[in-house]
Amino acid sequence: MTRILVLSDTHFSHGENASNLLADLDGYLQASDLIIHAGDHTSLGFYAELMCAGNIVAVHGNMDVMPLRHELPDRTVVECEHIRIGITHGWGSASGLPERVYQSWSAPIPELLIFGHSHRMCRQKRGNVLLFNPGSATSPRSSYASVGWIEISGSDVKAEHVQLPRLGRFP
Repeated sequence: MTRILVLSDTHFSHGENASNLLADLDGYLQASDLIIHAGDHTSLGFYAELMCAGNIVAVHGNMDVMPLRHELPDRTVVECEHIRIGITHGWGSASGLPERVYQSWSAPIPELLIFGHSHRMCRQKRGNVLLFNPGSATSPRSSYASVGWIEISGSDVKAEHVQLPRLGRFP
C-alpha cells in the first residue's frame, strides 16, 4: 500500500514560518510514502521544508515565486503501484475547474488527477478517472482547512479530505 499526503495552495510568504502546519501534519508526514503538492507553495522556504519532510512530487502554481516556477513543472505524472497520477495546479475560475483539468490531459488520461488553485475540496469521478483537490491547509474557501490523504493498493484508490485543527492562515 502507498500512502500519499496531498497539499495545495499553502501560500506561505517569504520568511513566513510553516512550523505550525508541519507540526499539525506530523503524523501524516511520518505515515506517508509520498507527499504531493499541487502548487502555490508561494515561497522557496516552505518547499524546502517539505523536501526535508519526505519524498515529494510537486508542480508550480500561478502564485509561486519565479525560482519555483523555473524548478517545478506545471504538470507531471507519477506512477504508484498500478495507478498513474497526473498533477497540475489549475487555472481560471473555480466554476468548471475539475472539467478543465480533465479536458487538459491527453489520452491515456491518468486514473487519478490531483489539482489545486480553487482552495476548495473536490473529489469526483469522471468515468474511471478520480479528480481530487485537497483544498487549502492555510486559506480555505471551503468550510474548513484541509489536506488530502490517499491510499493506493494495487489498482484501488481511497481518497479523503482531512480537516485540520485550525481554520485559516497559520501564524
